[in-house]
Amino acid sequence: MKHSFFLAKAFFSANLVMLLALAGCGGSTGSSTGTVTISHAGFEALPLTVPSPAVDKPATAALLPLQVNAMHVRFLDERGNLVYGPLEVPAAAEVTVRDVPLSAVLAKVDYLRNGGYATHTDDEAIAWNGLAGAVAPQPAAAAESTSRWTASVGQDGVSRIMVRAGSNTNSQGEEFLIRGVAYSPAPIGFSNKNGPGFGDLFWDTPGGFLDFERVWKRDIETIRSLGFNTVRTYSLIANFINNDGSVPTREQVAQPGSLLVRQHTKFLDEAWNNGHNPVFVIVGIPMPDVIYVKPSFDNAGNANAIRFWDDNFTATVQQLKNHPAVIGFTIFNEIGGQPDYYSDAARATHYWSQVKKYSERAKSIAPDKLVGWAFNDDPVFASSTVDYRKRYAQAIDFYGVNAFQAEQLNSTLDPWNATLQGSAARPVILTEFGLPATGRRDTSTIKPYVEPGLTIARNTIATRDGVAASTVMPPSTDVNFLNLFTRNSEASVLSIYADETTIKKTALAVGKLIPEAFKARIVAGLVYFEWSDEWWKQDAYVDFLLSSKGNRAVSLVNLRLDRQEGTGATAIAFPNGYWDEEGFGLNAIALKGRNAEQVYTDNLGGVGANVQVDQLTPRKELLDTVVNALRNAEGTRRSALSTR
Repeated sequence: MKHSFFLAKAFFSANLVMLLALAGCGGSTGSSTGTVTISHAGFEALPLTVPSPAVDKPATAALLPLQVNAMHVRFLDERGNLVYGPLEVPAAAEVTVRDVPLSAVLAKVDYLRNGGYATHTDDEAIAWNGLAGAVAPQPAAAAESTSRWTASVGQDGVSRIMVRAGSNTNSQGEEFLIRGVAYSPAPIGFSNKNGPGFGDLFWDTPGGFLDFERVWKRDIETIRSLGFNTVRTYSLIANFINNDGSVPTREQVAQPGSLLVRQHTKFLDEAWNNGHNPVFVIVGIPMPDVIYVKPSFDNAGNANAIRFWDDNFTATVQQLKNHPAVIGFTIFNEIGGQPDYYSDAARATHYWSQVKKYSERAKSIAPDKLVGWAFNDDPVFASSTVDYRKRYAQAIDFYGVNAFQAEQLNSTLDPWNATLQGSAARPVILTEFGLPATGRRDTSTIKPYVEPGLTIARNTIATRDGVAASTVMPPSTDVNFLNLFTRNSEASVLSIYADETTIKKTALAVGKLIPEAFKARIVAGLVYFEWSDEWWKQDAYVDFLLSSKGNRAVSLVNLRLDRQEGTGATAIAFPNGYWDEEGFGLNAIALKGRNAEQVYTDNLGGVGANVQVDQLTPRKELLDTVVNALRNAEGTRRSALSTR
């Protein structure tokens, strides 16, 4: 069902005269409509472009609130019915709106921060003089917007997520079915493995430095228009690490004006969209192994990293707890193996104690937001950890499962059935589901690849442009120099491709499985993986050779971030036969107006986001398939539940 706060947003570029023609808004032509001028003080008055009788402006015009850059306007008649709008206009001293019905007697104005969050509001009567109307709003602080979320599994075994947001005053909220997309828009030449933000591209501009606003603003509006109601981010954190990759101290983070501390208001405001067709955000806090994996946690050398991430977790939840665009938080993504979560008692006790610690902390700080995790598709996890979760995971609201199945979802979803889980049952969100749209060409005739600029001499350390490789690998006395050095072949790197055939195969597979996910009683939503390709994700090729001593291998790791690589493992069940991590996108990416080397650097005066926007090319059949399946998800779910 459509939420009461899901209304369409209209965009306007003109600063003076705004023309709106929205279906169902009540606008008309001829003498039944007129022109309304909205006036504020503090700016040079703008002349009217439409001739009209002189108008005596009501009241003294007030100043525009600080931080406001847009106004959201609705016109109501004497019965309180909406007769025109909603529309969004720039915040300016004087804005003129045409074709307003003369039946309008009241203008409702929201003053928007970042074009998406109302900081102030006012209702003012319209003073009509013939066909010319005038209004001088007196903005007052608006009530803080927020969203409140709950998740449950009913006695019928059906998962439900409920939300109260915007104009929704129902104490129970409205049911919300997650129809999402994973969003990690790493530009070509950038790696989310690296600091300072580990893929957090959503921060506000600090100290005048250019950020990635142009990337996500473009994408969020497209995501919204396609009907996705949720994005999942993998890193959206309050505190960054140092540019050199070192973990900062508490003192460094706490320094006034520190660029290590990042805000995310612009991104979240854009997603919220003043409650009109919002795109909600599942916030990923990328807690690392040092938190959950006992051997890493017990390593004294990791003490500062543990302290940093512990502080960062708290700071992130605290920063985001009240923003209405936030659904909640994932406290880890695919962390740990079987020894950590059940087969080794000591390690498992530590693992689940940390789950308890951080889930309860998040709920204590943000009781209205959901808390969960994203784990890999491991049925053993679902069946073997029930007792641990009953004891340690009571604060967890949902279980996120990253599922990459090509033929059926039964093996993934059946173990999470409420009957099997008992009191440990929670709603399941497929926090990742997708398949690569790429394939491989025949590589049998391609010769081994040696990178240009790399000089090779047996029994010497390899150099690239005269710079020696420095990473020393474990001892090796049986090294095939040529094969190790060349790493497979040129083809293993460059054979990846996508065309109508590969895209169609992927579309057919996901088109069958997405409805199957929503038919499952335990499922409360699905996040398609992913919005766009990420070229950094494929394994880099590694060049090996013998050192001068002849008994140790030296590795020269060459991270190629400037091309799409096809080095993923064979995956027979996948539509195109390979696990190409760089090819899961609904959109392909390509350089646009820059070189791959022009990558974000976190320093004032860096190249910044003005050269970061890559060209997106929709994989149309795949995108259409996913969009249609998600648009039909609520109907699919209702039909499935009604027949049981």
